[in-house]
Amino acid sequence: MTELDSICKKLLCKKDRVMICITGKSGCGKSTFGKFVRKNGFGSISKYKIAVIDDSVMSLDMFYIFNCRVRVKSKTKDELGPFIKKLPHRKKVVFFVNTRPEKRLSYTDIIVNLKLENDDERIRRLINRGDEISERHYKDSSGTLKKISHDYFLEVEVG
Repeated sequence: MTELDSICKKLLCKKDRVMICITGKSGCGKSTFGKFVRKNGFGSISKYKIAVIDDSVMSLDMFYIFNCRVRVKSKTKDELGPFIKKLPHRKKVVFFVNTRPEKRLSYTDIIVNLKLENDDERIRRLINRGDEISERHYKDSSGTLKKISHDYFLEVEVG
């Protein structure tokens, strides 16, 4: 997280907003990571400066008191435009959490690829949440790296 924090600080000196794409195989902890960042912030960046878009839903804090959800589905590359239009100016870091982000994005500042050390643990998590295991759960997410332009790439091994 310290590396991600330092990259974000460096980018925020040059631009108004940083886009971070969180990707990885199903069940590796992408949504859990996104939820943690939304509720706690990360590094030197407070939760009030962060927006998290998990699949097609963005949670926004309204007046620092309650949360509202914005849902925008798209089958085309929209560069998350409908979400970006609704973001307050104070939101400086946007996390897009998705297994296949290349369907909506062609560029992001940072890609964070989450990997679970033990694939059996990942499959166990999927079964526990009620997913029917299929071939798509075994596909590698490395295709994302080739299909989305990015400035930085971090691979994070999850416990």
